[in-house]
Amino acid sequence: MTLLHMLSKFLEKKEIEIKKICEAAGVAPSVLTKKDERMAAEQFLRIWDQAERVAGDDNFGLHFGRDLAANYLKGNILINMMANCATVGNAIKIFCKYHLLMEDAILPKMVIDDHAVLVWWEFFIPKVEIPRQHAESILSALTEILRAVSENRVNPRQVCFSHSSPNDIKAHQAIFKTRLLFDQPKNSLEIFRKDFDRPIFLASRELFDALEPLAQKRLHQMVFFGSWSNKVSREIYLLLSSGEVPDIETVSESLGLSSRSLQMKLRKEETTFKHILGQLRKETALAYLKDPEISICDIALLLGFSEQSAFNHAFKRWTGTSPGKYKKEDVFT
Repeated sequence: MTLLHMLSKFLEKKEIEIKKICEAAGVAPSVLTKKDERMAAEQFLRIWDQAERVAGDDNFGLHFGRDLAANYLKGNILINMMANCATVGNAIKIFCKYHLLMEDAILPKMVIDDHAVLVWWEFFIPKVEIPRQHAESILSALTEILRAVSENRVNPRQVCFSHSSPNDIKAHQAIFKTRLLFDQPKNSLEIFRKDFDRPIFLASRELFDALEPLAQKRLHQMVFFGSWSNKVSREIYLLLSSGEVPDIETVSESLGLSSRSLQMKLRKEETTFKHILGQLRKETALAYLKDPEISICDIALLLGFSEQSAFNHAFKRWTGTSPGKYKKEDVFT
């Protein structure tokens, strides 16, 4: 919920009410009061899309990322841990390891060679690109955080975006101050290898050692003590991402329960496994259908349907139209 809280604060500065944004996105505003509960990624992305539309800011992501970094530096546990790592490289590793404390809609990855260190992000829905504004927010946030913990000694070697270049990139140049590449395979930030080993002079090993157990505990609570519907959602995402067919027996076993016990817990939350699976399949299908490179047959298989006709039937039940018609209409909108 940290990221939603930061988005709320950011929108307040623009005199935009987050409760109205939630309602317009089809998410109950009561979610704002559940500070210790993890929000499903698709819910946050719906809120984000609505906030972006209402803000009317062509560089919404860049500005939010910069604001996010500034606020995180005022006491967030993840950034405090990064600031108290021995080196910039260790700080990046901690960022990737505990990224779930910030959000789970996207997943950071890192690779190191002799010349550079590359950090990139993947969307929670495989083969679907991260939307432009969301990508720019995480890239600008990490850039500003690395500058802060290194006392402005680290600047990106280059920044890559998977989306096309906007007409005006002055704001991008002002924030990143480096080479910018668009239409790239990944959204990524690259730093020089020498900066990876750069020491963080104000780091306190004692403070880091005190903070990490708290981060581990919070991560454990998020994974194991959130709502059962959120736990089931995460397990279904993992299964879909690995090409497996989600079923209640597999999910309940991974959560350490019998399928009967899981059904009872979901009933207490006024939902069912079938409903959660259907909603996730629907959200994922709508995202896949925006990609002209993925066929409807492939989408059916990716979502665990045995054949395309079964997917067609389910999609029409969800939306009132066929996937083929939806895909064709989306191309022309």
